[in-house]
Amino acid sequence: MGGSNNTQVVDNGLTTTASSSSHLLQFTPLERILITANGNLQRIVSSYHAKVVDVQVVYNNQTTEKGVFSRQVTLHLDHAPRPFCTATSLVTVTNEAMLTAISSNSIGIGQLFRHFDTLPVFTLHSAQRGTCTNPKNTVEQDAVPTRKKNNEDTSFWRLYQLEAAGGITCRILEQFEGNVLDLKGT
Repeated sequence: MGGSNNTQVVDNGLTTTASSSSHLLQFTPLERILITANGNLQRIVSSYHAKVVDVQVVYNNQTTEKGVFSRQVTLHLDHAPRPFCTATSLVTVTNEAMLTAISSNSIGIGQLFRHFDTLPVFTLHSAQRGTCTNPKNTVEQDAVPTRKKNNEDTSFWRLYQLEAAGGITCRILEQFEGNVLDLKGT
């Protein structure tokens, strides 16, 4: 990430921006890989554990505005009943083909970019240890994330945005279990 306050890497249309990257030093190197994943979190965790990652849709509701979805999914390692991550997002889609795909509940956000061969711009807004207590308000109303943390809590969350010229913007808050990289098939 370097020592600068603003990190930007551009490679063939993929841009990663993290404002104030020095705060990421509180996380382990492996946690920083998850925190800066740009639409490929499922693949990274699956590769790390050499197990399948299942995505289960909790809700995927179109708001009163066409093409705007309030969405929450859970990610599970190898069909485990307890998720290692809960992702709450506000997704705005202007591309009709993408709108159909996301309305069907059959494709995840990360897969959407790959399926439509578009590279997202990733912007990390915040990452903190603890539990975010207002994820839905944070992504839908641009509220300030609030957190709860105790000394034994190793969980963490990140708030970021993915945006692609193909017609999609996602504001996402992901809450990770603290042991996401130490799971033994839970």
